[in-house]
Amino acid sequence: MEKTKKSVTPKIALVLIMVVLATIMITVNQSQKMMYNKVLQEKYNQMEREKQYQKSQTSSEISENAVINTGIKQNTAKQSKKKIPSLIDLGSDSCVPCKMMAPTLEELGNEYRGKLDVVFIDVWKNPEAARQYGIRVIPTQIFIDENGKEIYRHQGFISKQDILNKWKELGYDFSK
Repeated sequence: MEKTKKSVTPKIALVLIMVVLATIMITVNQSQKMMYNKVLQEKYNQMEREKQYQKSQTSSEISENAVINTGIKQNTAKQSKKKIPSLIDLGSDSCVPCKMMAPTLEELGNEYRGKLDVVFIDVWKNPEAARQYGIRVIPTQIFIDENGKEIYRHQGFISKQDILNKWKELGYDFSK
């Protein structure tokens, strides 16, 4: 009886190893499919973002050159004559933290219109802006006072509340 156990055990071990290897191969294949689907989805999302970007550029209130030259919106037709501070976000529409910033920037721009200019510059589409502002990490947010002077710089994602808190710390309370 014992001889049978010893001769069966290596066979069972071999079968188990084969099952494990087959499972690994199936898992790897599924992982490859998931990666392929993820790449396809990202390409599709990028195409959609580019379409939206093109739409926004044609209906944009600011010219790209004005943003590059001064960092502040220069559309005098719609901008009030009084000087107001600006938040410039330098990033890309295809980096994850930058995409996470987009709704925050939109909210700030809408909520504090006339009190704070919010500007987004895509440094991958406009590398000159990255050089001009000395950008090393995206996203980077630059806080500009009403005279056009940089008063603070943040690198990486920052929440809406943290942005408002920083402005308050710098002496600007937009809730009034």
